[in-house]
Amino acid sequence: MVQRLSSGSSSVLSLSLLAGLLASAAQAQTLSLGGADTVANGWRPIMATGGGYMTDPLNDSQTGQAVCEIVGTTASPAAYFGYGTIGGVQNIGFRVRLEALAGTESNLKQATWFGFNFDGDSSVDLWVGMDHISQQSNQWQLVIANAANQNDNTQNIGPSNASMVYSTGGQSTLPINAYAATLNTNYTYMNASATNTTLGTSYDLDGKGTTDGLLTWAVSFADFAAAVNSAAVMGTGFGFNSNSAFTLTVVTSNTQNTVNQDTLGLSGLTSSFIYSSPITSAIPVPEPHTALSLGVLLAPFALRRRRRA
Repeated sequence: MVQRLSSGSSSVLSLSLLAGLLASAAQAQTLSLGGADTVANGWRPIMATGGGYMTDPLNDSQTGQAVCEIVGTTASPAAYFGYGTIGGVQNIGFRVRLEALAGTESNLKQATWFGFNFDGDSSVDLWVGMDHISQQSNQWQLVIANAANQNDNTQNIGPSNASMVYSTGGQSTLPINAYAATLNTNYTYMNASATNTTLGTSYDLDGKGTTDGLLTWAVSFADFAAAVNSAAVMGTGFGFNSNSAFTLTVVTSNTQNTVNQDTLGLSGLTSSFIYSSPITSAIPVPEPHTALSLGVLLAPFALRRRRRA
């Protein structure tokens, strides 16, 4: 005998289906390293606390190096945060807009870092960056690094006293995680264009006649979360996950473990960091086409319930 569903059972089934579809939609989100700056590709612009995109003063890198000059205006975001799968593995992604990419990969001899604040104080708690292992080589690496003097809240509050617990060449202090950078696998670099930049219509924000460059990379979210929850960073009981909020800053340098070139939102190196508005790793709501699909699928259940009522 086939048992009929009551209206209450139908409602429970509808909710269960909704939850399952939402979970499925979240799992299906991919992160496109070379794709356009859209939510569909896993990207969100980094927003200012007062609203609008985080911007950066033009021509304020300390040595004037184009590859160290962060650029961004009220119409064109300076940086993006990404979340989604690459090759079936959950990743977090980073994209920063620079004055230029110097034409070839071998000329990108700078460090670019995203600084994370998890507890709402003034200091960076963790850095995730991309740089050269050596200024003399063309060997890139991606790095998750602790902030130096983590327990001292007077440190890492601005570029003048920020540093990363991180060094190479057989020295004693190493990053929490370091990965060999592989072009088009875990990082990419490209000129800004209508294809990859949908927010804003200018691709030369400082007007110097060179096309802006986009430097993009990604690291494992599981590794990142483990680093946040480690005893060296926030502590094993912190419980960071994809729904936990944090704020960001972005910096560039021509050395490996200090900040000496440009800082998002600041002119010069003497002020405190300006952090973004709070963000979570996971995209909090389904995209419009997902919501439409959910509505279509759940409509029969709603109609059936109405008829029974």
